[in-house]
Amino acid sequence: MQQHCIKLVAALNTSTAATRQFQILARAQQARGLFSSLLKQHHSVEPPVYPRQPDTIRLGRTLELTDDFTWLADYDVARPYLQQEQRYLEATTSQWSQQARQLLQDMKQHLAAVQLDDPPEQVGPFLYYSRSNPHAQDTILRRCTASGGQQVVLSAGIMQQDAAQVSRLLGVEVQGGPMHS
Repeated sequence: MQQHCIKLVAALNTSTAATRQFQILARAQQARGLFSSLLKQHHSVEPPVYPRQPDTIRLGRTLELTDDFTWLADYDVARPYLQQEQRYLEATTSQWSQQARQLLQDMKQHLAAVQLDDPPEQVGPFLYYSRSNPHAQDTILRRCTASGGQQVVLSAGIMQQDAAQVSRLLGVEVQGGPMHS
C-alpha cells in the first residue's frame, strides 16, 4: 500500500508540474494572440513583400554573385513597394506621433541653446566661432585652443565695458558707454 501511495504522489507531482508548465505556455500563447490581435486592430496595412528575382552578376571569368533584389534599382518598379512600406511605417508608428513631436521639440530647444552661427575659422592656434543664445539677444564670439580650452573674445558685456572705458578715457560720449545709456 505504501509503495502504491508513493507512486501516486510522484505521478501527482509530475502531473502538477506538467499542468503548471502547460498553464504558463497557454498564458504566453494567449498573450501573444492578444498582442497580435491588438496590433491588427491598430492598423490594417500589411508590410510589402518583395519578390525575389535572382539576377547573376559576373565579375571577371570565375566570380559570380547572385542578387535577388537587383530589380529594385529601377525606381518606377520599386516605387509601389516603397509607397506601401511608407504606409505600413506610418500605420505602425502612428501611436508614437505625439511622443515623436515632443522629442523633436525638446531636441530643437537643446540644439538652439548651443547653435553655432558661423562655421569655425582657424586663425593661428585658435579656432574662432560665434554662438547665439536664444534666450538673450547677444552673440558671443569665442575661441578655443588646441588643448580644448574656451575663451570669450567678444560679447555684449565686453563691448559695454570697452565703451565705458573709452568714454572715461576720452571724456567723450561713446555709444554704449555709461553717459549714453
